[in-house]
Amino acid sequence: MGISDGRNNHIKDNLKCVAICIAMSMANMQYGIDVGAISGFQSMIGFLKVFGYRDEKLKVGWGIETKPQQLIASCLNLGTIIGLFTTPIFARYLGRRPAIWVGSLLTAVGCALQISTENLGVLSFGRVLIGLSNSFFITFANIYVSEASPAHLRAILGAFFGVWVNIGAVLSTAINLLTDRQFKTKPAYQIPLATLYFVPLVLSIIVFFIPESPRWLVVQDRLEEGEAALRRLRGKSLTEELLKEEFIEMVKGIEEEKAIAHGRQFLDMFRGTDRRRTIICVGAIVSHTSSGLWLYLAYGVS
Repeated sequence: MGISDGRNNHIKDNLKCVAICIAMSMANMQYGIDVGAISGFQSMIGFLKVFGYRDEKLKVGWGIETKPQQLIASCLNLGTIIGLFTTPIFARYLGRRPAIWVGSLLTAVGCALQISTENLGVLSFGRVLIGLSNSFFITFANIYVSEASPAHLRAILGAFFGVWVNIGAVLSTAINLLTDRQFKTKPAYQIPLATLYFVPLVLSIIVFFIPESPRWLVVQDRLEEGEAALRRLRGKSLTEELLKEEFIEMVKGIEEEKAIAHGRQFLDMFRGTDRRRTIICVGAIVSHTSSGLWLYLAYGVS
């Protein structure tokens, strides 16, 4: 089924859906806040007094060993890897909105541990939880945007991933500078860590007022709910006929996917056309890592 010209309408006709998608993609800001905040801690006297050591030879009079640095960075990555094996369960059975609440709960616990502890092991566990929560935020926020946005606006709305990450990094770096100048004790790093509560709090409220992904509802054979969710997302941007067209197209596409899917759906990523998609996606992600950017973000001082 081809897409009718009426569905390729102007962005101003889709302001409701655009606002929902941009708000949901704000989840990516959490990663930027975390990276921006943590990268400045190793130069903060308040942080070094707790997790570093005294060294009069150094300019600031305090230093930090490689072990805390490695654990702070590596435990975040470990939590993200764990998330890769847990998010598919939520993606398949529990939907996008509940996953955001799970990510918010993990952040609350992980952040509280990091703020309150002076023990490196507890701090490291808190970093694991933050990594796990980030995997939920990044995965489900971007899935929601791709499934909820109109096809002709999907690329634009998807680009807000990078926008929000950078906004978060800039804001947290600014907060680091302010608290480091103001305090030479634990509040210097505790306050930036506390900013990690902001995004989960806002998102937890937002998801009360937005519909579940219509595509996910259709996959669960909840067709009436899926159509109602699509209707809420599109608002008055489409006529009844065009909205029915999009919904029927969605249902047929999902039915075709189910028809060609094998028993072990994980392996479908490496078969047929999906194999090419997998290679393209992995290649794009690897290009980020191979640039050395993540090494700089983990161990560089903002």
